[in-house]
Amino acid sequence: MQYVTPLSQADKKRFHQRKVTVDAPLANIKDLMDQHLTGLVSGRQFDLLPFLNNVFACQLQTFALTENYNLLEQHENEDNLKQFSENSQALHQRLAALMDKESSLLKDYELLHEQVRANYYAAEPDDLASKQLDGTATNLELAFHALLGMSADTQWLMEVGMQTLRLLNPALTTAMIQQISASIMMLVEQSDDVA
Repeated sequence: MQYVTPLSQADKKRFHQRKVTVDAPLANIKDLMDQHLTGLVSGRQFDLLPFLNNVFACQLQTFALTENYNLLEQHENEDNLKQFSENSQALHQRLAALMDKESSLLKDYELLHEQVRANYYAAEPDDLASKQLDGTATNLELAFHALLGMSADTQWLMEVGMQTLRLLNPALTTAMIQQISASIMMLVEQSDDVA
């Protein structure tokens, strides 16, 4: 079982809509498949592909959660709030499980994590932190905060994946890594409306 949390029907549907298989969602990204994806990382044998597959699942969920948030922003009602809350919880669990499983890989990237989170949280209104503390933040503001935090975590995991790819393939140029990363993001951002 390569996914840290079982894929839901909604997850499988998102894979299917992008015409990728659950077993090898990144198989069509040739630049990635041409690289060494296993090797020694921090003194232990590491297989990067299952990690990247899990990050991809997180990216798809984050993309869907962003769409949930946009809907909530347009129509703030009980149903949209419930939908956002459930999807947010599922993504949080997947991110936490992946971070726990790969803690030995991720421990070297804590500073990067802080930087990525700081960049994302810079998009928040300045008074949101104090509103959270005194309990005056609206549901929409709390949803935005949750979305930013999980978007940052997903982005950080992707960056760790790309840095690990470089460790396994020292000859890879920055441009090649950016190209691989962009190809994965293009796959993620294919609209969920595509049948």
